Amino acid sequence: MINVFVCPFGGANLLLNLFEDLHEQYPGKYRITYVSFTDYGRLMYDELETKSVHIAPGEETGTFLSSHELDEAVRFSARVAEKHCHATFLETLQQAANHYAREIVSFLEKGRFDYVILFNGRLNLFITVLDILSERYGIKKIVFEQGLFRPHYVTVDGRGVNRLNSISSQADLYEKQPFPYQQTDLYHDLMTLIPYKREKMIDYKARVPKAALLNAYLAMKRQPRRMIFLRDSEGKDLLEAGIKKRIRIPRFRKKEEYPFPELERYRYVILCPFQVETDTQILLYSPLLSTMQELADGICAAVTSFNARQGEKTCVLFKTHPESASAVKIDNEDCFLIRTVPVPAILSGRCDLVITVNSTVGIEAIEKGIPVITLGQAFYNIDGLIAGHCKTLDDLPGLLDKALKEKTVDRNEQANFIAALKSNYQVYLYE
Repeated sequence: MINVFVCPFGGANLLLNLFEDLHEQYPGKYRITYVSFTDYGRLMYDELETKSVHIAPGEETGTFLSSHELDEAVRFSARVAEKHCHATFLETLQQAANHYAREIVSFLEKGRFDYVILFNGRLNLFITVLDILSERYGIKKIVFEQGLFRPHYVTVDGRGVNRLNSISSQADLYEKQPFPYQQTDLYHDLMTLIPYKREKMIDYKARVPKAALLNAYLAMKRQPRRMIFLRDSEGKDLLEAGIKKRIRIPRFRKKEEYPFPELERYRYVILCPFQVETDTQILLYSPLLSTMQELADGICAAVTSFNARQGEKTCVLFKTHPESASAVKIDNEDCFLIRTVPVPAILSGRCDLVITVNSTVGIEAIEKGIPVITLGQAFYNIDGLIAGHCKTLDDLPGLLDKALKEKTVDRNEQANFIAALKSNYQVYLYE
């Protein structure tokens, strides 16, 4: 029997549907154990009446992680804490990581698990520790994530998501031989259950009684603010994140009309999508800047310089992120802040270049044949595929010249890359 340890946090409905169906489709082949680290998760698994374990928060002064593992485990949570609380709470995070490590090790060793299943990679302290320990014990791993082509695709990987995924080169993606994780029984059996009919998906979260949910929420709210490891990247309680309460940017009374008449006076139009400042993509994989204000200021300065040198009129459309409340001030007559117009509409209209840190909007632009410049670590930082990658912000003005004037991007290379992503890597999720 194949023992699978599933941590559904972040994608509970998807993973619970998949693994409950897997258990029914292949009776006797898999033993599924769910793990929760919040009262909300425990309540959900109790309603399922399925095998599960619960690891409550705590602190431990022992050393259940090596110094390297400990540094890796707390790095993201410490940066989130610094963003939201202006302090790292390093000692508290280290003790929490060691506590989780002690508890997780006991389950991994007793259960002799063959696989660990995660959603969204190293989303918080608990998941990071579980990820690190699965690597230590040589347990096979499958990580789910929102797809690169939304909403119909899902990412399924054997290493991680975004910069930590299995694509380290074009050769990896174009190789006819499947990735190692794609050759496993578990991956093959899961793929027989996909694509899913949307109406078939059971909403397991809705099955939790509201009174019990409220009690779990109140208990979590009584935790001290320093318990940052109980919070998600936006500083919200994990319970709040679990029931999908979102921070939303207030909309204008009137929806923005696009394209703007002002665009007619510009030779080039650049799109720059903002990202969530406390997401791993920014905190861990953006070495040049840490805020969207820094991103906006750097691009505005580069475009002003480009216009002065070339005698051209170029504008930038900065697109707000729907899940971030970060305020950004744009003080440049050639730069506009876009709130209500969706990214696909902009890419399908006038768009000569996309500048991003490492957003999946870069993938959408590549699919459209639009040049891309990145300012952070992205798995698609590949020569010929994108117009350039900034190693320092001083590189940006020169890269604008190259991207807008020289047109060095290979359209065939872009098309081949997108086709390979969809056929060899992404999983078509919904019918």
